[in-house]
Amino acid sequence: TWMEWPIEARVTLLGDVYPFSEDEQEWAHKQYIAKHPHGLSEQWGNFHYFRMQNISDIYFIGGFGTVAWVDVKEYEALQPDKIAIDGGEHNLKELNAIFSKPLRELLASESEVDDAALISIDSKGIDVRVRQGVVWFLFFDFLAKVL
Repeated sequence: TWMEWPIEARVTLLGDVYPFSEDEQEWAHKQYIAKHPHGLSEQWGNFHYFRMQNISDIYFIGGFGTVAWVDVKEYEALQPDKIAIDGGEHNLKELNAIFSKPLRELLASESEVDDAALISIDSKGIDVRVRQGVVWFLFFDFLAKVL
């Protein structure tokens, strides 16, 4: 099944936040730069890194009236999605190289499409971004969980 609406799901984590020790600041900065090579931290002289410990509450906002408190113990017991962890970004690049053009052509058979790209993949499905003047998102759920 698929739904076609833009969605900006997000989560608010509430808990105790502490600054990294001076020894950990350099390590945290290297992690940040590896993930965000064009980040703005270099421009700020007093940039410091913090760690959240003891999560007390989790609030999920899924868009279009979908909001819920998430059970913290249930959240902490979850395991990362195997597909997303094991090279999700690399898999997306390869899949887009193969399927972006055919996907755009398939969607264009119904109406004009400027661009189509896979933007997320995990064991539950694939998210596709479609540009048609404005941006639309399509969500394709797998019929059964993969892996």
